Amino acid sequence: MSDQNHLDENELAQMTENLNKSLTSNPINEDEIVHILNNTTNADRLIIREMYKRLYNHPIQNDISDKLSYKFKDLCICLFDSCYEYDARELHRAIHSFILFNEDKTICEILVTRPKWYLEIVDKVYEKFFGISLSQDIAKETSGDFKNYLTAILENERNEGQTISTEQAYDIAKQLYEKKAKNWGKDLDMFKSIFATKSREDLTLIARAYFELYQKNLYDAADDVSGDNRKLIKAVIFGVINPSEWFARKAFEAVQGLGTDTNTLNRVVVGRAEIDMPAIRDYYHMIRNKDIKDDVVDDTSGSYGKVMAALTQKF
Repeated sequence: MSDQNHLDENELAQMTENLNKSLTSNPINEDEIVHILNNTTNADRLIIREMYKRLYNHPIQNDISDKLSYKFKDLCICLFDSCYEYDARELHRAIHSFILFNEDKTICEILVTRPKWYLEIVDKVYEKFFGISLSQDIAKETSGDFKNYLTAILENERNEGQTISTEQAYDIAKQLYEKKAKNWGKDLDMFKSIFATKSREDLTLIARAYFELYQKNLYDAADDVSGDNRKLIKAVIFGVINPSEWFARKAFEAVQGLGTDTNTLNRVVVGRAEIDMPAIRDYYHMIRNKDIKDDVVDDTSGSYGKVMAALTQKF
């Protein structure tokens, strides 16, 4: 087989045919499905998705939903989504969860760690899928300061590169300290001017200045913020400054303890596989002194586990 990043049309056509045979055989040939998923990129799978619809007159996700089950079914569906479609579905699931107080971290994570141009595409996909824009649904399903802060993330564009001086970073750090962390979540203007718009480089300077002035980590200081806004501000501080470490820690949280937080593990492994998985692997090993693949293997099983383990290593 040629390099997985450069599969030609004939190879993709053959994979499309093999997928159909695997999904419609009795019993279903999950090993072949796993083989195909482990040897394709997201760009490849989107081409296969189009070929499948053209050849068999219905979306591949229909056959996946009908023929597969549980975690493997959910994983296959999201692997045949574009990144924008996957995030749109995850946001909708989280926004409409019966336990929003547990899913607000999902909303915060996606909105904070994606650039504005990306979220604008997600918004269009969201409206196409669900008949309402992302911003409208957030306004409808959330409330209070949390709604206002999520809206600020959607509406404001984050700067790129360093836009403030070291002296300005110290001034902002002093402003944050004087405001007191417990009040950060009550000042929308401050949130917009600092947490919603400052670049990774700017926030890194501010965090460094805050620590040098007050010997306290800016991320830890955010523990004093009350309510849902604490999760959002902590996600900004950590997720923007170092998203790879942020997602490594999220992966560890997903597999530790009893049971697996499958939604979070999928968002890390599927969502970041082709973005920064090598860096996530490095941070995971630093945090856990163990390879992320080993923990995924220990915590998952079957075809689902085989594909997830491969995704942690293939890019």
